[in-house]
Amino acid sequence: MSRLFGIAGVQMSVVHWDADATFAKMSDLIVNIRKQFPWVDMVVFHELVVPALVQFVTPDDKDWWKKNSGPVPGPQTDRLCEVARKANRWLIPGSLWEIEDDKMYNTCRSHHSTDVDSDIRPPS
Repeated sequence: MSRLFGIAGVQMSVVHWDADATFAKMSDLIVNIRKQFPWVDMVVFHELVVPALVQFVTPDDKDWWKKNSGPVPGPQTDRLCEVARKANRWLIPGSLWEIEDDKMYNTCRSHHSTDVDSDIRPPS
């Protein structure tokens, strides 16, 4: 038996250089998508929305990216997992900057309900 699986693709403007404010905006969008389109099971965001990258614009603070990146898993991914749980939706938050051993990576992690280290579950 087949089942439809709805996907919402979100291309949004970020709050310039502010990961916390951008995360709040993402959370509001996810809640509104859930309310307005209840058949949507997965919400997918574009690359580097989480760290609030503004393309082709140089920030005044040259170290802003350090404030908007971190380990994976870590505080950013924990927040993303929490909003996915609250919305009861799959969430693909685009890529984010991962810091590991003083190196930076553009990381996007795939989650599935059978992942041993993932707390994200599909809608029931």
